[in-house]
Amino acid sequence: MICSKHKVAYVGACQKCVAENEEKEAKLIEGVGGQKKYNAMQWTSNPLYNGGRKYRPEFRNKVFSAYTFLVKKYGARLDSRKLGDVDNALKGNLDDIFAVSGDDSEWTNVVHALGGQHGDAVYGAQGQVLGVMQSFGCTTYSRIDVDKTNKSATSDEYTTMAGILNDSKRIYLHSVDVNRSTVVHEMLHFFCHKDFYKAFGDPGVGKEWKALNEGVTEFLTREAYTGDSHNSYQTEYTQVLDLLKSDISVLGIEEAYFEGKIETLVDKLKSGTMSMEKMGEMKIDPRTAAAFGGRGGRRGGGGQGANNNNL
Repeated sequence: MICSKHKVAYVGACQKCVAENEEKEAKLIEGVGGQKKYNAMQWTSNPLYNGGRKYRPEFRNKVFSAYTFLVKKYGARLDSRKLGDVDNALKGNLDDIFAVSGDDSEWTNVVHALGGQHGDAVYGAQGQVLGVMQSFGCTTYSRIDVDKTNKSATSDEYTTMAGILNDSKRIYLHSVDVNRSTVVHEMLHFFCHKDFYKAFGDPGVGKEWKALNEGVTEFLTREAYTGDSHNSYQTEYTQVLDLLKSDISVLGIEEAYFEGKIETLVDKLKSGTMSMEKMGEMKIDPRTAAAFGGRGGRRGGGGQGANNNNL
């Protein structure tokens, strides 16, 4: 083959084009580090990842910027295979990792197929309606099939099992208009080590453990990205801040989350150091109750019939 740009012969890929793309990517990542406030960074064009693929360029750029924030903040801690998966999805088809619903009806069916809730009324102790359950993202091993005719959604057990065996998660989003902070949060769940996920994110674990899963993910999200609004999992996030006042370090949290070094956190939970009595009983407003019980959903509250600003 002859490269139309450099007029040189190549096999597989033009090495001059490859080198130029790598240099562009390095400069883009370096550019993020040069900004004191990440929310000032807004991409309108990414020469590396533009193309006539599924999802509009604005969403592709949102994924790219989330990916860049995580690379900048956590660098070598991110699993290299998963980094390659995201890179390939950005260059090819985002459907390899992301599944984005076309409307609220389809999203509601997807959430319920995942075992969560969306659009359901939340009632108080006296039976009064407090609000509507809202969720805007979920990252899980589960694979959901959607019938585009009637928008019904069902879980595919075979591909779900394959996802578990291959440690290959899938990111589900309410729409392409979700906030960048939601994309960062869900991509962190994607990069989460399987041992951390199994200990703290699997369905069936205790509420303290589930709280730690979402609290740590939200903590890492806010450390990596300061833009948009962060109004999800505030109670769980605060509990992680309380942990950092003890003998748990940020380094320990990062190693547990990204590398599976969970022994210290597990010991604290088993010993009761992080029990609800010690940490303070969780006082979660029902309007912001977690939609996915530890499966990696990012949610927020809302008044009756209201959406929150994660959309």
